[in-house]
Amino acid sequence: MIGGAAVRGGLRHILVWLAPALLCALAVAQMGVVSQSSLSRWKMGGFGMYSGTDTVRSRWIRAVLLTGDGELPVPFDRLVKDRPALALAARTTRALPEPERLRAVGQALLNAGAWADCTPARVGRVSSGHVKILARTRLMGSGCRPMTVRGLRLEVWRYRYASSGRRLRAESLVAVKLAARGAPRANE
Repeated sequence: MIGGAAVRGGLRHILVWLAPALLCALAVAQMGVVSQSSLSRWKMGGFGMYSGTDTVRSRWIRAVLLTGDGELPVPFDRLVKDRPALALAARTTRALPEPERLRAVGQALLNAGAWADCTPARVGRVSSGHVKILARTRLMGSGCRPMTVRGLRLEVWRYRYASSGRRLRAESLVAVKLAARGAPRANE
């Protein structure tokens, strides 16, 4: 009987310390992943999340269309606004930016439909805020002009606090360049 009580007491002692030990292990693992990759401190447990300005919301994806007339920056959030699956993939990519993830988002954008310039005629030149991706069947009656897209460059950016100048600075985390189907291969 005395041996059984000692086993139960030892087991209770182990169980009391198990949760704090697992929590400490998770904190060390999360800090290691954050220091080795560009994972936001707000993810995977959130240890250290209030120690910096690097949240998923302070990261953004910059999209630049590569056209026959040159480069055209386009508002990325407008492109994915009506595509929930693509918006979720973009959010995941902002949280843990890796070239493969960003390349998958870019490829999905390139394959999403027909790129169109819906700039009103009175403006004259292409306005980046009026670039849309339309279903190929909707392009004809939309009043938009089809665009020749040779490729797409996507970049994930974040804000960093520079304590030396006490300023927020933009920092590029990862960038990929994709060629559209039938276009010459873009360099990485």
